[in-house]
Amino acid sequence: MLAQNCFPHTREPGRPAALGTIVTLPNPQLLEIALLAGCEWIFVDCEHGAITTSGLGCLLTGVPRDVPVLVRLPANDEVYVKQALDSGAAGIICPSVEDAATAARLVSWAKYPPAGTRSVGIGRAHGYGLGLASYMEQANGLTSVVVQIESIAGVRALDDILEVSGLGGVFIGPYDLSASMGLVGQPTAPAVRKTIHDIVERCRARAVPVGQFFGGAQAFGADEISGRLDFAALGLDTTLLAQSLELQLCTARSVS
Repeated sequence: MLAQNCFPHTREPGRPAALGTIVTLPNPQLLEIALLAGCEWIFVDCEHGAITTSGLGCLLTGVPRDVPVLVRLPANDEVYVKQALDSGAAGIICPSVEDAATAARLVSWAKYPPAGTRSVGIGRAHGYGLGLASYMEQANGLTSVVVQIESIAGVRALDDILEVSGLGGVFIGPYDLSASMGLVGQPTAPAVRKTIHDIVERCRARAVPVGQFFGGAQAFGADEISGRLDFAALGLDTTLLAQSLELQLCTARSVS
């Protein structure tokens, strides 16, 4: 079974982060490939990708139940939370969280009473009704609510956000964060890296799991993956394919 948080926070020196990737295309074989390649968790993107929350049940059918799949919502909306969790996702990632009230609403929407206000529906998560009772007994402790910090407004409100009970983690979006700092397309600029370091340290001080996205062309080192972060998403399906194909084509043309 999954822990209360998909990515439990520890302080063990040198502990490696849980590594995964982002899937943006509605093809279950991509999730299977990610797992075969060694991903420990999967980030399914319903915000920027071609995946809809209504189609998540079919997409996740082949994923083992003990593999955490977190769904990034299209927007901060209760219906999207219900659709993602009823599909069998281990948790949700909400983009652009900039205040504690938003984080608290997300937790409430994701938890059944008395911890929250999640309504009861029957879907893949509940074994289509056959496992309804057991799922509902455990769901509140197994569902992760992760907020994405990707703006200066979110950074400023972070201390209050971290006080929200039931929060399962913080995920850093360096590209949008850099844009909000006036450094569009510069996620590794010194000022951005300093801000990210500040976010990580504040999360660790509150024992809240913290993760980050790393683009295919974005360098990362052992210090970022081991010890600092609890989880990380490395690239996404479309760019990984494009970059690999580009490299193969360049190599072939150089020897022809």
